[in-house]
Amino acid sequence: MGAVEVLTCAAQTRAERRERDRVQLNRLVQAGGRALAASRIALGAAALVSPRLAATPWVGWSSTHPAGEVLGRAAGARDIALGAGALLGARQGPQAERTWLGLAAFCDVADAVTTVATWRRLPSPGRLLVSAAAVGAAVVGAAAVAAADGRATCSRRGRTS
Repeated sequence: MGAVEVLTCAAQTRAERRERDRVQLNRLVQAGGRALAASRIALGAAALVSPRLAATPWVGWSSTHPAGEVLGRAAGARDIALGAGALLGARQGPQAERTWLGLAAFCDVADAVTTVATWRRLPSPGRLLVSAAAVGAAVVGAAAVAAADGRATCSRRGRTS
């Protein structure tokens, strides 16, 4: 085997390794997005059952008022719908999954922005927890959207990853 053939084989091996790593990363991100969707359903159900418990870390004392309970239940219903939509979208294909994950990530960004905008008026430990969770969920959601976008592109070309 000549030097050119050895270099060609080495380049192919590196390309195959990069492709394998990309596919594994996409699968990991996909699993993270789906785990996030499932946890969103669980948290949403908890907020429906006990809106004060779910809303108190975020909005503090106002969760004890009827309006706080309404907000807690409404946020719970939203999270159940977004989580269920993302999981059902995963069964319908990358485009549907990407749409639902994108919608959920948008809501997470809105939660983080509104929390930061009212930072000084929210309870101290809760605002940090909610902000961190919202930002983390938005990042995971955006990564899962990108991974789903890559799967949609590959499936249009006749390849799946």
